[in-house]
Amino acid sequence: MTKIRTPEDEIDRPGWFYPPFSPDWWYQGQTYPGHSDFAVDFNRRTRTGGWLDDRGDPVLAAADGTVAETTPVDGYVAIDHYGGLWRTEYRHMQPVSVKPGDKVKRGDRIGSIGEAGNAPNGTHLHHVHYRRDK
Repeated sequence: MTKIRTPEDEIDRPGWFYPPFSPDWWYQGQTYPGHSDFAVDFNRRTRTGGWLDDRGDPVLAAADGTVAETTPVDGYVAIDHYGGLWRTEYRHMQPVSVKPGDKVKRGDRIGSIGEAGNAPNGTHLHHVHYRRDK
């Protein structure tokens, strides 16, 4: 019998996108009116649902790629993946730890959650993941 392969079987293989934060930490994601369809704001929570101050938490690259853009004053980083077919964006970081042209691996720290840019909901990570031609 042939086993059907699932993403869980291949999760450690290069190419899969991970959430942009440390494993074993609990985050809640939320979308808001006015955000793009692909954007999620993340805040760290306790396992029982309480809020934690996530200022300074590491922000990690979701997959291998090349840093395409940064705007440190706004806490913005964009990373292109697979030759630019996919892009992930990260906002509201302080500080930003990478610069355009840097090569990153999935899980590399690219900055820290902060209050940079327009973050009216307090500290959080704004994360966007999309296919460049869509």
